[in-house]
Parts: sequence; structure tokens; C-alpha cells
Amino acid sequence: MIRKARKERGLRLEDLADDNISPATISNIERGVPHVSQDKAMYLLKKLDLSLEKIPELMIQERTNLEELKRKFRAVESLLMSDQINEALKLLNTIELEEKHILSSLHHYLLGRCFIEKEKWNRAERSFHRAIQLAAASGNQSSNIEAVSFHALGYVCYRVNNIDKALQYTDSAISAYAENGERSYIIWSTLRNKAIYLERLGRLTESMNIVQEVWDSLSKIDDVEVRLTFYWLRSDISRRMGMLDEAIKYAYEGEELATLNKVYYSSFVLWMVIGNSHLKRNELDQAEFCFNHSLSLISKLDNVNKNSLTNLYSRLSVLYMKKDNVEKSFYYIDQAIQNAKKHNDAPRLIKALIIKGTLLKSTGEREDAIKEFEVALDLSRKYNYKKNEHLALYHLANCWDGVNEKEFLKYSRSMYLVQQNLRLNEEEILDETAI
Repeated sequence: MIRKARKERGLRLEDLADDNISPATISNIERGVPHVSQDKAMYLLKKLDLSLEKIPELMIQERTNLEELKRKFRAVESLLMSDQINEALKLLNTIELEEKHILSSLHHYLLGRCFIEKEKWNRAERSFHRAIQLAAASGNQSSNIEAVSFHALGYVCYRVNNIDKALQYTDSAISAYAENGERSYIIWSTLRNKAIYLERLGRLTESMNIVQEVWDSLSKIDDVEVRLTFYWLRSDISRRMGMLDEAIKYAYEGEELATLNKVYYSSFVLWMVIGNSHLKRNELDQAEFCFNHSLSLISKLDNVNKNSLTNLYSRLSVLYMKKDNVEKSFYYIDQAIQNAKKHNDAPRLIKALIIKGTLLKSTGEREDAIKEFEVALDLSRKYNYKKNEHLALYHLANCWDGVNEKEFLKYSRSMYLVQQNLRLNEEEILDETAI
């Protein structure tokens, strides 16, 4: 109330200071520092022509104003949830707060959320960093604004293909999280995202560890889409680890939950897991049925989730490669590459390029295959995806084996150096090189 009165009068700390009270003491009083003497506080009240009797009345008014602001911010979050982004931004822009206001960090966080929806990544990043600074300065960790802002920063980095940085911010979100604070739901979303980022980086054991730690608490997760992501992670990582019965079991359990709740994206990806499990068993007709069912759900996906079409198209390409239907195989891998580029999805694009290179090599178009593997290699190095780099190098070395010893040795040595960096064991390498 003292700070507000001073600001309303257009006074700086220095304007109120005198021989009896310093700017630092005034600042301490305004910030509620406990060791300031009551006499100094009373002296400052007198200088501002504020009587002690007026304070309760002013506080009631301030509390009313605060509740009104909170109501507006809740409305902004509601608008964001219903995809009314322009309306949310319009409402946010009507709210004017000084940076030291208790809700200023929330204001910047919600601005960042709006910028995410508009895919303005740099502006979103700036807003979240400011939210974190203001939340830390306020000392109010229970609001969990720091945690949700770090969580959102991780998502921004993921969308621009910096998965290592996404993982760092997500760890910061977990560290900043106050267990008994507001927005308690964020811990489940954060753990889900961490598991996804680890999965994207090929760190499957670490990702599965998170899934298993959370598994017994699934019933506590109110957000059904978050819960379904854990079903997808458990089933897909099980598949990639060769536990196909378990993969199919959890995929069907998750698919039932998705169908009951009309979460079409989860149904889409879980049918893909089932199809991929059959594909790994070389049960091609069953795999084709599952992939085609996923295809039938495309119209139900929003634009962001359509980035997962790259995976479906890639797996259909592999399926038809195994069925010796070269024309369909080329058609779907080109669709996969086009979709990955459209969504700026580097990890999936790299895998699609490698599949296309493999297909070209199998049809005797070795030089064209090398071009695809080279692009995959360049992208892997650009974004520091070491396992994808290893995979691209393996295929390049394979292309030059018996054709050009110098090129073969160049790529083999590079592959060895990446392997040393990753410390991959032989079983992992063999699994990675398989399409």
C-alpha cells in the first residue's frame, strides 16, 4: 500500500528520503523486510499523509482489485484452452501492471502462452524468461510460475529442434516445482515431457524409468491426454526394446481409454504402435490393417498433432518395402519427408531421409541414396543428434563398401568416433541400423 501511494504521487524513493529515513529503508519497508523498525514505517506513513486507520480500508480495496485481476487472468487461460488466442491477447493487453506487482509474472507467462500458440518462438521465450525473473524476485515459489515457465521454455526448444536444451529447461521446471503450491497439475505434464524428450534423444531406458515411476500414480492425473501419453510411451518404448507382447497390451489399454474419452490423437498413435509391433514380427497384413486405421483418424487431428503423420507415412513406406511394393513405398516416404519439412520436425525428417536412402539403395540407385543419407547426416550434426548421426554414417559407409575404399574408411572412422562419444554397445548399434 505504501509503494502504491508513492507511485500514485509520482515520487521516487529518493524524493521521500531525508536525514531520518534513507531510500534503502523505504525500499525495505515497501518490500516487507521484517527487520525495519515500526517507528520508521510510521514516519514514512506520515510523510505520505497516510493514517494507520486508513490502511485496512485501502487493503480491502487492494484485495478487491487483486481478485478482479485474478478473474481476468483466469478468463485468459480459459480463452487459451478454447483456442481463442486473439481474444486472450486482447484481454491481456487491457491489463496494465507495474513489474513489481505480485501478478506481473503471471501476466508475462500468459503472454508467452499466446506467443506459443502463434508459433512466435522468440517472443514466447522472452516472455517466459521475464516471468521466471519476476517470480524469483517475488519469492513466491508456491505460485509455481517459475515451474510452468521453465516447462513452457522446454516445449519452445523442442518445437525448434533443440531437444538437449528442452531437457535442461524441463529439469529446471522439476527443480522449481513446489509440491503443495498452485498449478500442481504441471508436475505430471513436466514428467511426461521429460520422458518424451529422452525418447526423442534415443535414451529409452531413462524414458522408461520415468514412465514406470509415474505408472502407479496414473489415477491421480486429471488430464486424460497426459495419462494417455504415458500409455503411448510405455507401449512404444516396450516395442522398441523388443517386448512386443507388452507393447500391444498397453497400446490396447490406452486405446480403450482414448476411445472412451474421444481423444483421437492418442487413438491415432496407439494404433501405430500396434501396427509397428506387428511389422516388427513381420506380420504384414495385420500391420497394414492397423496403419490404415490410423490413416482413417487423420481428419480428427489438429494441425500441431499432424506432425505425427511423418511417423505413419514412414512406417507405411517400410511396410510396402517389405511387401515389394516399391511404388507405394516411395509414395509414402515422400509424404513423410514433405510432412516433416512442413512441421520443421528434424528428428522425424532424419529418420524419413534414412528410410528413403535405404529404399533407393535397394532399387540400385546408390548415388541418389547417398544424397539422402548426406542430408540426414548434415541435419543430425546441425542439431547434435548423435544417434541419428551414427545411423546416417553407418548407411553411408555401407553405400561405399566395396565401391570406394577411401570414402568407406572416412565414414567408418567418423562412425567409430561418434560411437565412442555415445559409448553404444554392440546390441544397441545392431538395433539402430535395422529398418
